[in-house]
Amino acid sequence: VILANVFKYPFFRFGAEYTADTGKTLVEGYAEKGKIYLWIFFVLNVFSAMVNTAGVAILCSAIIASAFPMIGLSITQWSLILVAVIWAMLLFGGYKLLDGMAKWIMSALTIATVLAVIIAAIKHPEYSSDFVEKTPWQMAALPFIVSLLGWMPAPIEISAVNSLWSAEKKKTVNFNTADALFDFNVGYIGTAILAVFFVALGALIQYPTGQAVEAASAKYISQFVGMYASVLGEWS
Repeated sequence: VILANVFKYPFFRFGAEYTADTGKTLVEGYAEKGKIYLWIFFVLNVFSAMVNTAGVAILCSAIIASAFPMIGLSITQWSLILVAVIWAMLLFGGYKLLDGMAKWIMSALTIATVLAVIIAAIKHPEYSSDFVEKTPWQMAALPFIVSLLGWMPAPIEISAVNSLWSAEKKKTVNFNTADALFDFNVGYIGTAILAVFFVALGALIQYPTGQAVEAASAKYISQFVGMYASVLGEWS
């Protein structure tokens, strides 16, 4: 997790720094270099955007469905509703609305995760009597490691999205390169630290039980939410 964040740092930083220096997005930069670069970027993003959007929508919908089972909607239905709501927010609220909501959501998630890890460190479950320590250094774990490196902290192409985000912010907030890099570093390093806390949460709560991590999104979300509930209470 730490190495993935370290290796990807220059790529994500470049997007924020380029936009702050030039006022242009990475997409505009690709276009200036030549149409071939823009088309390559476009083709790659057609596939990655569909996969990323679908994956994140399903994951978020699984969380919502787990939190509100009484409504009775499927994960597919929640996904459609969620994507429609996000589109509406982008169309009518723009950068300012999304930026404000993202800050509140990330603040709440960070506080909950840090508290959960602290409490889990104080009173984490004992290892089961038949516990067998597993090593990730085996071929069976390779697909997971590759996926982790690809998604931690986000796919590389998100650097272009970050530059678009910075360009929109520049329209409403006057900032220079130093300000942009400070904001980027705070966000990126904070995300890396939060990722370590997520790993610690699983290591302290789920790992000692020997319980297998579910591959299906809905079942995994139940495990994920259960980790918070086990230390913070069912309200969380």
